[in-house]
Amino acid sequence: AAGLFFLMKINKMRVELVNEFAKELVLEGRDNIFGEQNYIFAEQLRRQRRLEAGYEFAVTDSPILLPLFYELRETPMENRNPNFPGLVMKEFEKSTNFNYLLCRKHGFEAVGRRHDEGQSLAIDGELRGFLSARNIEVMELEASPRTPETILADIRRRMDTSNNSLPFAGL
Repeated sequence: AAGLFFLMKINKMRVELVNEFAKELVLEGRDNIFGEQNYIFAEQLRRQRRLEAGYEFAVTDSPILLPLFYELRETPMENRNPNFPGLVMKEFEKSTNFNYLLCRKHGFEAVGRRHDEGQSLAIDGELRGFLSARNIEVMELEASPRTPETILADIRRRMDTSNNSLPFAGL
């Protein structure tokens, strides 16, 4: 996300980087909060929505769909809020979203993560299924130093064919 944000900034695009609230929770040792995906969703949504008045683009590596994914993956059925999926999807659909799933070919960075490398790879596969089941378009790319350029070119192409504003490039 940071590489794309940098490229967009130097190309004089009105863009802001939206930090990942969940990562901040891990770094603060607040793992107990992950049972409250509605709270994580609400905070990530707040961070994104506050940009609507002044920016054309928001870039994040924590799109608002992730709390729903983790809610469905990790919360027992009896503890789930039945209204949460509809709320998340309604908010997600309010914006034009360009979604990219980066496939790691570099070393795994464990800092700021709740899962180890093996778990993360399994989650990547589950996430593909989650997105596919909801007909959410996602472009899969190999993570490399050139990936931000590829994504920027894709965003420019899509913006040429779209009349919507404030896309969220979720990585």
